[in-house]
Amino acid sequence: QECLVISQADFSFTGVERDGKLVVADCAGLDGNIFRLKECPVAGTIAAMVLEGGREFLLPHGSGYLREKPFLWPDDGIRAKQFFGFPLIFEAEPFGLVGFVSVSDAGWRDGAIGLLRDISLLLSLYLIRMWTKGHLEKGKHVEPVTGALLFASFFKRVDSWMIERKRFAVVSVKVSNI
Repeated sequence: QECLVISQADFSFTGVERDGKLVVADCAGLDGNIFRLKECPVAGTIAAMVLEGGREFLLPHGSGYLREKPFLWPDDGIRAKQFFGFPLIFEAEPFGLVGFVSVSDAGWRDGAIGLLRDISLLLSLYLIRMWTKGHLEKGKHVEPVTGALLFASFFKRVDSWMIERKRFAVVSVKVSNI
């Protein structure tokens, strides 16, 4: 929402690449909720061009790309007049993007590009931190080589299954010479 005020754009979104698709993780403006958690192709769209190039993609008002290419997916209903897209990057590899879209004829605030670029960098750092925190939290309960639950975590889980009267089975496999 705050970036919309800064840029005077009509719609903004954050997309993250997952399993070969671009997932709209969050959005603001217009009817943004209809786009939230939608999966988009990672090729052939304006948003995907930010991921493909790994650098910012700025399309001025009336750009031919905005008339010719689908925005997030074919028939998404977005008739963009102006677009600023900034990649979210980790170790020189794009993993998502932040996009700002204008669907009206109103011009954007001068000087917004630099500030939006800085915000996308901060968002990259924040999202990588949250991803790392989640993996570290998950890693506290599993054996690092096999990914199997550690005994204490396993027994807690079995305890909760017994209390909930869930059915479960325990399988043990012995592998020789390891």
